[in-house]
Amino acid sequence: MTGIKLLFLITFLSFQNTKYISRNVHLTGLVVDAATLEPVKAANIYSQDKKLLGKTNNDGYYDINFEVNGNGQIEFALHIEKDQYKTFTDKERWADIPGKVSFVLYFGISKSNSDASTFSRFSQDKVDGRMNYEEALKGFGSVRAEKKFEDQLSDLKKGNENSLFKISNHFYLVSNTGWIKIGSDTDPVSLNNKKVVLANQLNSHIKRADIKGMTPVDSKDAKFLIKTK
Repeated sequence: MTGIKLLFLITFLSFQNTKYISRNVHLTGLVVDAATLEPVKAANIYSQDKKLLGKTNNDGYYDINFEVNGNGQIEFALHIEKDQYKTFTDKERWADIPGKVSFVLYFGISKSNSDASTFSRFSQDKVDGRMNYEEALKGFGSVRAEKKFEDQLSDLKKGNENSLFKISNHFYLVSNTGWIKIGSDTDPVSLNNKKVVLANQLNSHIKRADIKGMTPVDSKDAKFLIKTK
């Protein structure tokens, strides 16, 4: 065998091995109504190529396995379908994780006549190989807490352009696209790096809709920066 043919064969085999490497993804979790957080039973979960991966039980719990081909980042999409609900598509892009990948993932899907925001969220609890309904339910507490906070914030934002809100004795800088928790309503905030005001003065200085960005800063004059330009 000549050197050129040998080099070609090695390159070809390396390409073949790389092309067909696969990793198993194991997901468990809950599918719930995005508005009420009540479990959605008999929801079908499909792969990107429309292969049925699994169905939720009466508790909204699912347990699915599928293969992801290739090296590098893990990318896939899931489609969740249920009668009287909008089809929900979740697209994931994860780091390059070798071997079997296991996560608890929660999905909130919206009824056809509802404007509730759909979501997908990971459990904040460490899995440690325990992939069952009890663990999924335990981790769902953080989703409930986040949903409660979002509902409170949404109610407070109605009918005003305020950018500082107090929820459960905590203060938040709020734009139309996000929020930042701050230490107190007397924290100094820089406006466009030109003027510093106390957080409790923000509502009389700027409108929430004008905020282009917010970030913590390490400055002797301010703890946060808000940009409106």
